[in-house]
Amino acid sequence: MGNLYYDEKYPGLSEAISRCYPMNMNIMDVLFHFSELLSGHEREAVDHTFSEYGDRPPFRYEDCRILVTGIPTQVYHDIFGWRQPDAMAFFTLDYKPLADELLERYGWEGISLIYLFDGKKRLVTIFSPREGERPGEALALAEELTVRLQKRYEEKLLKEEGGYCTFTALSDPVSHFEDIAPTFTRTSEMAGCAFFRMEPLTLTVQRLEEWSCPVDVVYLNERFNALQDAVLGGDAPRAAAILEEVFLTRLKQSFQFRRVEDALAYFKNVIRTAGLIRDLAWEEDLDQLCDLGRYITIEDCCRALVHAAEEFCRQVGRTGRQFGRLTKEAVYYIHAHYMEDLSLGDIAEYVNVVPTYLSSVFRREMGQTVNNYLVALRMRKAQEFLASTNLKVAEIAQAVGIRNTRYFSACFKKEVGQSPNDYREAHRILPREQRS
Repeated sequence: MGNLYYDEKYPGLSEAISRCYPMNMNIMDVLFHFSELLSGHEREAVDHTFSEYGDRPPFRYEDCRILVTGIPTQVYHDIFGWRQPDAMAFFTLDYKPLADELLERYGWEGISLIYLFDGKKRLVTIFSPREGERPGEALALAEELTVRLQKRYEEKLLKEEGGYCTFTALSDPVSHFEDIAPTFTRTSEMAGCAFFRMEPLTLTVQRLEEWSCPVDVVYLNERFNALQDAVLGGDAPRAAAILEEVFLTRLKQSFQFRRVEDALAYFKNVIRTAGLIRDLAWEEDLDQLCDLGRYITIEDCCRALVHAAEEFCRQVGRTGRQFGRLTKEAVYYIHAHYMEDLSLGDIAEYVNVVPTYLSSVFRREMGQTVNNYLVALRMRKAQEFLASTNLKVAEIAQAVGIRNTRYFSACFKKEVGQSPNDYREAHRILPREQRS
């Protein structure tokens, strides 16, 4: 059935697949063999696979390069609707012949395949110098392949869509068999840097070191403090400018996925804290919004965050309430420490004022006392625990900072209108059989 589909849409593809490799192995044997190689199996196991077919590897283990290329899987799967037969047709009829031609012309030998790594399909070529020849520059080969592969994508897939490009990662030479698997992992991760620069270019370890401008958490902390002030003040243009500076100027040049994840965590905290301070219900799923894996490029990520921040600012503008530094810092501290034995004095010490002054300012701006705000927050957290965990009531009381279970139950009923157990029965999320 698969071959029938192939040949209806791509005439002759089944035959092309069957003669894809000159070795005695069929394509499934090839994929199995290189899965062993790139996953880090011992050399004896890999050599045994080849020896079964009377073949030798199509490149030398001790003098090879690994090239990983293509466009992100999300582009051809989610945006253009390509499926496995389409990807196989492109690989067989376009990528492999192109890679074979360039290897021959530049004096290299090797093998190309589609490989699934970290949930993403990669076009991979492993190659080494042909014996007795002085090969051309591997980087020149990779750059020409990138340019020509981009044209193939534009003809077969992208058409008039100019937002997506071939991105190639080329490894340094591998000198030991044991280095092949970790080198492939690093090169595949480097290919993911298309997130930062969706351009038809070739990235090497040396270029990555030269092009990257690292960002530290001190900078992120300062900018997201400024972002919190902007969203609390309903200043959408300033919030957008801060996010564009962070993501499109600084992080884009950093090539640091870890720092992007840090920035997303900061953003999530800013919106959650600001929402609590402003008493705004935020309907968008912040966990999903701040999931790095959903974005193809850093520009996509920034646009989504700017849109969310602007919408939050519009909601703030409709409330008309303003808060000073003391109240904002006090609320932040309460949310960070509500699970502890927290007192007005502790909070006042954090914001560096006397308790009576903080109490007066907080009540004027928030419309309630510090203690009432703290109790209400603890009860909201307790509701989450009751609905979604197996924790006992006494354990939940401890988790939200109240050591006396009877006092906790009294506060809960006063705040929510039900006892903790009644609330759990009415709002349970887990199936009954999973409850204690």
